[in-house]
Amino acid sequence: MSIVFHTNIVSPHQLPWCIEFSELHFGGFTYLAEEGMHAERKAMGWGAGEGYDFVSIADDSSRRELESCDVLISTFRELDVFKRRARSGLRSFYMFERWFKPPLGRLRLFHPGYWLMCRRFARLCKVGEIELLPIGVHAIEDIQHVVGERARMLPWGYFVKPSTETEPSQLGSGRVKLLWCGRMLDWKRVDTLVKATVRLLEMGVNLELKLIGHGPEEGYLRQLASGWDEQIIFGDNLPISEIRREMRETGIYVLCSDGGEGWGAVVNEAMCEGCLVVGTHEAGSSATMIRDGVNGLLYHAGDVDELTKVLGKAVELVQDESGMVMRQAAMTTMTGEWSPKQAAIRLLEFIRTSKQGTAPKAL
Repeated sequence: MSIVFHTNIVSPHQLPWCIEFSELHFGGFTYLAEEGMHAERKAMGWGAGEGYDFVSIADDSSRRELESCDVLISTFRELDVFKRRARSGLRSFYMFERWFKPPLGRLRLFHPGYWLMCRRFARLCKVGEIELLPIGVHAIEDIQHVVGERARMLPWGYFVKPSTETEPSQLGSGRVKLLWCGRMLDWKRVDTLVKATVRLLEMGVNLELKLIGHGPEEGYLRQLASGWDEQIIFGDNLPISEIRREMRETGIYVLCSDGGEGWGAVVNEAMCEGCLVVGTHEAGSSATMIRDGVNGLLYHAGDVDELTKVLGKAVELVQDESGMVMRQAAMTTMTGEWSPKQAAIRLLEFIRTSKQGTAPKAL
């Protein structure tokens, strides 16, 4: 059985499950990327696909495989391809983030072209010509609004390289460290994190916030942090390996994004490295993987008052045994249900079951 995974680039958030999948499936597996790796991303550790013989960059010849392989897993909404494949008795799986991100949300359905596409997509799902791999709980909610309960799906996500450690690091006493990294965009809501941190600092809480990355919001964020240069630190972009090392040395990682964050794989990475993650209900990764008060903490994006309270609670937790229990629970979550190996096993099981069969247990 030949299987092709078709996506835009070779990603360190997709490659780990693909490596495991290639070892499980001996019938021929190809990771077909549309683009090579840009120099900027290579510098950040995104060149990880080099050296794997199942990874290739798409050309006219390899794209013909999209029509003929036994199973196609695609992150592109290739409805015509899916339709033709179904007519030939071939199976197609569509892997996707949420369709109705804010600010427009479901208002997109008022666009005639988008509404017609959704109607056609729902029809293809109804007759079993597409099977679905929605990335996160919000993607599931969005797609169910389009197709109802008619589609066969396996809830999906992103899966990162496991940690080399099995236990959270000992943090010691003194100043508690908070970490955020990424592009400084408005929907990342880093401003709320800086504001909440300043409030806690003004209350006398002994903490340090490190922000790694750049972006259009950086000037505004530096203004918000003015006067707290020793406690709120701005750092340059780092390769993924160095980010993971920073996470190992940090007690708390914060994902403050709103619903514009379809997933947010930094949550996977931070949980892998034993951080106590404070995430939002709105971002895909935190809403899907964090069980509030068990393996992390949740709050509502944009609410500075709530974030201040939750961060204060997190600071207290990481300084006692209950915080260590929560951080260990985060690592266990990632080595178990959210590991690349478990993802590969469940996907292969899902593919091998008949269209009329019951889907395996969701991730």
